[in-house]
Amino acid sequence: MLVFGICRAESQSNNLLTAKIHLNNGKEIVCNVLNIDKNEIKIQRKIFGGAIANEFYKFDKIKKIDLVKPAILTNNLKLTTGSIRKTKAKAKKAYNLYKPFAKLHGKTWSAETAWIYAKLLENSENYSSALKIYNRLAKNKLHPGFKNKTLLRRAVCLYELGSVSNALPLFTQAYELAETSDQHAEINFYLGKIYAQLGDYKKSLFTLLKNEVFYSMRDDWEVKSLDAALFSYAKLNRQKEFVNTCRRITNKFSGTIYSRKAKAYLKQVEGGKPLHELTKD
Repeated sequence: MLVFGICRAESQSNNLLTAKIHLNNGKEIVCNVLNIDKNEIKIQRKIFGGAIANEFYKFDKIKKIDLVKPAILTNNLKLTTGSIRKTKAKAKKAYNLYKPFAKLHGKTWSAETAWIYAKLLENSENYSSALKIYNRLAKNKLHPGFKNKTLLRRAVCLYELGSVSNALPLFTQAYELAETSDQHAEINFYLGKIYAQLGDYKKSLFTLLKNEVFYSMRDDWEVKSLDAALFSYAKLNRQKEFVNTCRRITNKFSGTIYSRKAKAYLKQVEGGKPLHELTKD
């Protein structure tokens, strides 16, 4: 049953969330959202005579709700550049604002704001918080596409949190579903790191070096993979390949942290330091 109260006001708050509610009886209401809880929504709308009505609607009376699209989804946001702190604050605000609508049908933007906020958390190395949101998205029955979309991101977060055994099957699934070269390159890098941690150094090298052969133009996954390959070369005591890889890094990626690291390794090897001494850390 509809419950409402009428209040006189010259203007409505600019902070209210604009919505269009589609009721089961076919009625449509353009309004501002005042509050939402577990089973009902409180709205504010203009009625006859310019009065403002505050009304409550149970979720089971609502077919769907369309909300105004948040600005953070319309700014062509680059997640890895600019002031990530400011961008993350805006994303968090949007996420908290739209999150209560996650169980409702319609254009609620809850999944989209959750996705972008989780990616910003991940880029800030807050893997634990990012993983919680990715897991929540993966279980959202109204947005089944996010189950696969979050696979790679959940795998990365699990790996960075030290849960290698749980990350491995997700990376494997993500590789089979990957649609871009960038995704394949990222997965190769992490799988190569995991295989090395599990002691399968040859498999690690085979996986990592795919990024040099097939995905050398994909962001910085090539140099990251070459850097990671040094560990397995050292473990296998393959000094020639170790030295050649260091030289490739210093020649092709001069001025990077990877180049400085490779130069330091070369200096130590030329000074007679055995490879197994370089892998202690």
